[in-house]
Amino acid sequence: MIEQFGGPQGMAGVTKSKLLRVIAKAYPRGATDFADAITTALGEQTVIVAGTAAAEQVLPKLAASLRQVLDQRDELAVQVEKVVDAHPLAEVLTSMPGVGIRTAARILLDVGDASAFPSAGHLAAYAGLAPVTRRSGTSIRGEFPARAGNKHLKRALFLSAFAALKSDPTSRAYYDRKRAQGKKHNAALICLSRRRCDVLFAMIKNREPYRAPAPTPEPSPKAPRRLTTNIGTPPDMAPFLGQAGVLVMDSHTYEWLLRQEDVLHSAELWQAWFGTRPVFVFTSRQLPAPHGADVRFCNGSVADHLSALEQAAGEKTIWVQGGGDLAGQLLDAGRLDRITLTPAPAFLAAGKPLLPRIIEAAHLRLVGSRQVGQFVGVTYQVC
Repeated sequence: MIEQFGGPQGMAGVTKSKLLRVIAKAYPRGATDFADAITTALGEQTVIVAGTAAAEQVLPKLAASLRQVLDQRDELAVQVEKVVDAHPLAEVLTSMPGVGIRTAARILLDVGDASAFPSAGHLAAYAGLAPVTRRSGTSIRGEFPARAGNKHLKRALFLSAFAALKSDPTSRAYYDRKRAQGKKHNAALICLSRRRCDVLFAMIKNREPYRAPAPTPEPSPKAPRRLTTNIGTPPDMAPFLGQAGVLVMDSHTYEWLLRQEDVLHSAELWQAWFGTRPVFVFTSRQLPAPHGADVRFCNGSVADHLSALEQAAGEKTIWVQGGGDLAGQLLDAGRLDRITLTPAPAFLAAGKPLLPRIIEAAHLRLVGSRQVGQFVGVTYQVC
């Protein structure tokens, strides 16, 4: 209307029917009410501001310029949508509830194929979703929301999590749990965004679409979580998982995973980490398992189940993830080929031995080492 008629004087010089015809082209549903409001306002205007005549000449040109900008933005949006649709990861990203074309474009622009991020924790830190531990000298003042990071990516993931509340029951259930724990709306959404960031990272790395988890049974009451100091992001386990056909752990490691990462409520995380690999847990107790996970509970020594482990692993390796005594039993059986250690920057006054066996230096050969944040990973070949 401004482009065609100018300001108030130009609009007052045309009939209401002509106003209605122009309005109806862009706003057909409310055209009549809008035209009535304009004619009423023009009839009530009794003061003419100085410079009105000059504004009547400038306003149509400004409106035409704004229309061109809006048209160009629409054209760019169509081009961006075509580029995103042609990307091999587009279908993977948009399969996740709450992720549309614009969010996928932002993720592809800032994250790409995620090769620049060693782990999901690094990606969360880059997006400003990982909490920051504030310290003063030797005092630790707790964890607080990060103020750094890529604000555009953080906003996209935040709005994506908000949109998922209506369409994804898993996201809604996680959000409701955080609200029940006393977190406010924005804080609960940040937690949800952080959890979805883990899933997105796994989807991009594995190039697999989102898989909605099946409903999980109610877990047993969880033990109180111990307060630990934030020492950084642990190394990415993807290189090891790629070679592993079977995972082996003791009950302490398994229960820590259930408690620390809450995988009973988020079975998709278990699938993102371990996929369909069988996980053998050595325990004498009845323990819950994430829905859909291939968890096999074993009672007895490793030697009693060695044939089952080798059959399940096939041509791939058997990876003992935690449980020093389990690794020691494999050493006793002559089946321990490689040891990978990832020390964390923390000093303890006492504790259990890492590997309750004596292995002299002559039987260990260093074959690799790398630094990831504050962690360092070293790999020894057992000779």
